[in-house]
Amino acid sequence: MRGFDDRAARARVGCPRLCFVGSADEIPYGERWGGVHVSMAGPVVNRRTELEALGRDVRVLDGLDHTQAVQADRVLPVLRPWLASVTGARRPG
Repeated sequence: MRGFDDRAARARVGCPRLCFVGSADEIPYGERWGGVHVSMAGPVVNRRTELEALGRDVRVLDGLDHTQAVQADRVLPVLRPWLASVTGARRPG
């Protein structure tokens, strides 16, 4: 994603976009994998204002790591209201 030009691509994308990440989504890989560290949270948190300016709705799920942040019980409370807000849908009863 580092080389992806969001500004060039966004002109072709007309739908609403949601970006969510756990605030603790940091994955350190051991020596077997070259000792790399993958930070999902860092770029989203540090560039939140820029992402929002590019048309994304950003949600940071406090204290969650990658595995926790993709669980249905954590995602659906974020996704349902966001989808309702961008579609104008109301949740029944």
